[in-house]
Amino acid sequence: MVLPQLRAGAPAEIPADLDAAHSWTFTRDVARTLVAAARSSATWGRAWHVPSHAASVRALSERLATLGGLPAPRLSRMPRAQLAELAATDSIINEVVEMLYLLDAPSLLDATETEAELGVTATAFDDVLRDTLA
Repeated sequence: MVLPQLRAGAPAEIPADLDAAHSWTFTRDVARTLVAAARSSATWGRAWHVPSHAASVRALSERLATLGGLPAPRLSRMPRAQLAELAATDSIINEVVEMLYLLDAPSLLDATETEAELGVTATAFDDVLRDTLA
């Protein structure tokens, strides 16, 4: 929702608290964690969090803009009334409305045990963002 708007120099409306920290997980880190878990018999019978990075939408957007040489992000929170209006005709957005509570507060993964047991760490955040920009 942000990157195309950043590239266009346009404002972006986000249906979330722009300053609440969330874990952002790189697809390649998911794959590396799955491979490491599959290779270890000690991993059976429990869940493992993928090593990720914590950032707010605002901080993530600002870093993307800096790394990509893009204009500073112009972010605003999408009004709930507008989101509800969109949800009336879009089943995906309707699910977003139901799950808004997850976007209004910090939502962070703790992968300390994954890192210790499986030896997997998150890819450097700037490297993830450069890959995204590419």
